[in-house]
Amino acid sequence: LLGEPKSTSRNEWRYGHKGSFVIQVSGEKAGLWHDFELGKGGDLIQLYMRETGCDFRTALERLSREYHMT
Repeated sequence: LLGEPKSTSRNEWRYGHKGSFVIQVSGEKAGLWHDFELGKGGDLIQLYMRETGCDFRTALERLSREYHMT
């Protein structure tokens, strides 16, 4: 969805020119992201919605179909 991260650590993946976009991959905030340039963040479904431009229902349908979730 976002391509290769600019850097990775045990707890997070960083994206963007300055690494200002962070996805927490483990720890207390696992599954959350934050864009420090825009001051926005959320969970992984909200990230999918942001990156694809779809609404919540469509995101759930696509993710369910793509990842065989029930």
